[in-house]
Amino acid sequence: MLALFYIVLPLVAAASPRLTTRAIPDEAFTLYGYGEGLGGLPVYYDNGIAYIGEVSFVNSSQAAQVAFTEGTTSTTLVANPNNTAAGTNATWSNLTYFLPGTTNTDHQTGFASNVSASDVTTGFTFYGKTLLNKDTSGSLQSLWYAVQNTDDINYQLKWNSTGADEDGAISIVLRSVEPTKPTSSAPDRT
Repeated sequence: MLALFYIVLPLVAAASPRLTTRAIPDEAFTLYGYGEGLGGLPVYYDNGIAYIGEVSFVNSSQAAQVAFTEGTTSTTLVANPNNTAAGTNATWSNLTYFLPGTTNTDHQTGFASNVSASDVTTGFTFYGKTLLNKDTSGSLQSLWYAVQNTDDINYQLKWNSTGADEDGAISIVLRSVEPTKPTSSAPDRT
């Protein structure tokens, strides 16, 4: 019986589906944060910091929803303003999206033209429509979380590379799937 186990186990393992990732899309795309109570808030830029939420509530001429593209390597994300998404008129362009490295005490993600050597700018890949980051050991990670701003509408987009807790943190995933929006013909359920 044990011999049969050693014959069948490799066959089962070989037939198991593997986690297959795909490259960053060739065309510009938007990322949306999904988590408990967060049904797909778009990523936006304001003063170098990454947020999720409604950019129309931000009092800043440079705040804009982000259109992501592939950077100089196939695992880097470059950000440009999507001014048509929320009627903004931001002038920044071609900023690299970064995650804080494991030695950083600040968990804030953001955008910069020149990033710190301790920040992570590569390893971005997709599993389906979900953004992941492949660390230096080859592990795929999704350690994004959101912390609500004082405006009670928008959230700072952070990365928990150190395992530290933060009050009010909501674990999220970033997806390139726009949330569904009910149409005006949806039935009234009141």
